[in-house]
Amino acid sequence: TRIVATNGFAISVGSNADVFSNTLQPFQGHGIGLGSGSNHVRIYDNLIEPRSWPCSEYATYFYPNASHGIRIKTYGSGNIHDVDISNNRIIGRTITVKSSCYTKISGITNYIIDSDPAVNPNPSNISIHGNTVKVYTDDYRHQHAVAYTAGPNADISGNTFASNHIVIDMSNADDGVALNSRMVSNTLEKLPGSDGFNTLRFGYGRPSGSTFVDTRVSGGASLKDMLFTRTYLTPADFNVSWLLTVK
Repeated sequence: TRIVATNGFAISVGSNADVFSNTLQPFQGHGIGLGSGSNHVRIYDNLIEPRSWPCSEYATYFYPNASHGIRIKTYGSGNIHDVDISNNRIIGRTITVKSSCYTKISGITNYIIDSDPAVNPNPSNISIHGNTVKVYTDDYRHQHAVAYTAGPNADISGNTFASNHIVIDMSNADDGVALNSRMVSNTLEKLPGSDGFNTLRFGYGRPSGSTFVDTRVSGGASLKDMLFTRTYLTPADFNVSWLLTVK
């Protein structure tokens, strides 16, 4: 797909669909999109290589033009339910643009619009497992690279999320917020090539209720490397515990 338009998708998924074994190379657009009413969907064994958008009149540092590999978002009305995303390979890169432009490359993004829960209820039974996501930027001051943007009520397990900018973003600039997700046995990897790196970012809204279990780090990433920006969270909102098994 080569679309100079807002929210152009290679594949836009409805309900009762399997999307598998595709090679998607969206340029100035997105890979696979799920919106309200995307129920009973499986997305697996795809190769997705998104590239960032060009400049637009409204892009800012906190609201950059985004190109997503896979996006779940509650546009329209209806629930998003029973979605399984597994064994996909996503490799995203920003495209060099003028210094005044702000773009973003995102591997998997999962968030809701802040609206009437009766119209757009929180997604449910979302499983994201066994995926490999690597995203790169060559200018983190203007070009964001986020491997996974967390959303509500998801089970995320056994994935490798890698970035040279932000590995996991617990909230974002489009009224999305991370709520009650469970992240188990994921590997968070730091890629080379950027001065501005954070393993976890807590930003907009009030991300809450999420749990990280058996999180592994590689490439120099550290769970101590958290960025807090535009958030209402305080250190009291975090609980950390350790289990040491000796053999």
